[in-house]
Amino acid sequence: MTVTGVVKELKPGIERQKYPTLQDVEVCVYEHPQTPCVKTSSAGTYSMCGVPANSELLLSFKKDGYAQALRMLSTRQEDYAILAETVLGSIDYGVSQLKHFDYTAADVSGGAIQFFAANPANGVLQVATLEGYTAKLENVDGTQAICAIKGGTSACRPVYLDDTGTADPTLTKSSHWGVGAFGNVPAGKYVLRITHPTLVCNQHLPESGWKAKDADSVLVESVTDWITAQTGVFCQEPDNGSDAGSAAGADAGAN
Repeated sequence: MTVTGVVKELKPGIERQKYPTLQDVEVCVYEHPQTPCVKTSSAGTYSMCGVPANSELLLSFKKDGYAQALRMLSTRQEDYAILAETVLGSIDYGVSQLKHFDYTAADVSGGAIQFFAANPANGVLQVATLEGYTAKLENVDGTQAICAIKGGTSACRPVYLDDTGTADPTLTKSSHWGVGAFGNVPAGKYVLRITHPTLVCNQHLPESGWKAKDADSVLVESVTDWITAQTGVFCQEPDNGSDAGSAAGADAGAN
């Protein structure tokens, strides 16, 4: 299978569609040396052949001076295998965010899971536009995920970007940027749940996480020293006559 995409540079405080493209980013299938790695072109694009089909994979993105990121990809037969866009943040920007997760760059005992939610009406490429949702990270058995902090452990807590594009640990739900992250997550697989008070967040994106048992969640993986980036779902209006919207609102209140 062939996977194609484009890599852009995160610019804090700038709308995503204005991010510049990044050249010479190394793109690989993580821990799968049988598939040759490629580098992005001057336009930031790449095309990788020989990607395993009918699989759940991690693609890795590395470039000197930028935080290394993983992208989750499903190449199951019912899914497509074309990545729209991957974004890399600078090392300096990444380190500035780490303080909100109670660790420093020299004190990392896990990975980070970045998440988003979007409304399909906004278009596939405008993925950071849904305001007012909440995110929760669970173990695969449904219990609360526990993250490492300095001096101990605590329930994994989301940190959302505020309206300026800066991580704000005081926020309890997403801003208009629609992006957040869990930090210092021990290596392993988890379930990400995203809930919105009026929309139903149950549309899985094959390039943004693996299918979980429940339709309203995504199976995600944390890898130590890596950012598992752009994991998320689309949220839509509930069907007429469905009580899914009210259930979603109740769940949001519970969170």
